[in-house]
Amino acid sequence: MGFLAIPSTVGLLLLAEPIVGVLFERGSFTPADTRFTSYALMAYGLGLFAYSSIKVYVPTFYALNDTRTPVKNTLVAVVTNVAANLTLIMILPQGYRFIGLALGTSLSVTLNSSLLAMHFKRRLGSMREFGIAASLWKTAWAALLMGGAVLLLNRYVRLNWENMKLLGDIVSLLVSIGGGGLVYFLASWIFKIEELRYLNPFARR
Repeated sequence: MGFLAIPSTVGLLLLAEPIVGVLFERGSFTPADTRFTSYALMAYGLGLFAYSSIKVYVPTFYALNDTRTPVKNTLVAVVTNVAANLTLIMILPQGYRFIGLALGTSLSVTLNSSLLAMHFKRRLGSMREFGIAASLWKTAWAALLMGGAVLLLNRYVRLNWENMKLLGDIVSLLVSIGGGGLVYFLASWIFKIEELRYLNPFARR
């Protein structure tokens, strides 16, 4: 669940603005719109790992004939989402309140995922017993290395293509994503992350 979600989160946090710019910044969509939209994208990105975890936890509880736990946790998350949204809207400055809605959603799904993880531990044991915790740590380190590569590549390409706005942004984004992905998979291979073998069509299942 974390092998793709964790690096995706890092990528969204680092490349939110160029992604939005390349996709939407033209016509009446201004650079300011790109910047503000990227803030919302980053806020939503913070909840990506938690959301993907929920998609694993919930079917697990259903397989155990336990439908009450996911439903109760979802109700708690909904209440938390409403409360967090209202609180953040009141706290944040006028022009940034929309970020509170995205951040509140990420907070609520993170709470939901944490509650499900707690109940999972009570029912089936710690993540360490399944080797999941170790895999997540390795994935996090690989994603950090990827993030460093993305920052360096994005800065280098932008400096060399700064006179060609749209084309430079496209090239910078493609190089950053491609180079970052290569570093991530290389780091995953070096760290021997178990999930990597599922992407190999010749690996034994």
